[in-house]
Amino acid sequence: MEDQKQGSAEKLFKNFGKKIDELIDKAKNNSDNLDQRFEDGMAEMKKNWDKFDSEVKNFTEEHKDKFQEVGIQIEKAAQELKKAVEAAFSKNKN
Repeated sequence: MEDQKQGSAEKLFKNFGKKIDELIDKAKNNSDNLDQRFEDGMAEMKKNWDKFDSEVKNFTEEHKDKFQEVGIQIEKAAQELKKAVEAAFSKNKN
């Protein structure tokens, strides 16, 4: 009877050891797969960023004159706003 109990315990620990080994293998495989997926994702993101950066540069270059005009108009508006604020504060002093 003791031999049967001892055999059952050995069998239990042997099965337990196999399950632990399977879990370790799965974790290692998932880790390797995760690393590859991360690298693939980073490569895809870099490719998309490069495409976006190129399109922005092209758009900016194609519309350079309009950007310059907008910049001039913004500067004029800022000067007018400055004058209006100065006038408002000078009225408050009097």
